[in-house]
Amino acid sequence: MMGNQATSDNHVTTPQFVSFLQQSGFRERINPDHYERKMRRRRLVAYAFIILVVVGFSWVMIESAQALSLF
Repeated sequence: MMGNQATSDNHVTTPQFVSFLQQSGFRERINPDHYERKMRRRRLVAYAFIILVVVGFSWVMIESAQALSLF
C-alpha cells in the first residue's frame, strides 16, 4: 500500500480506477469548453448592457434637445 498513499503534496490515482472511468464513459457528455462559453456569454451580456445604456442616454439627450427647442 505504499504506492497508493495520497499526501497533501501528491495525489495518486490507481490505473484501474482511471481505466474504469474511461470504459464507463464518465464525463463524456460534458463540454470541456463550458468555462469559455460562460465567459463569452458574460461578455456578450456586458456589451449588450453598455449598448443599452448608451442608446438610452442618447435618446434622453435627443428628447431633451427637442423639448428645449420648443421654448
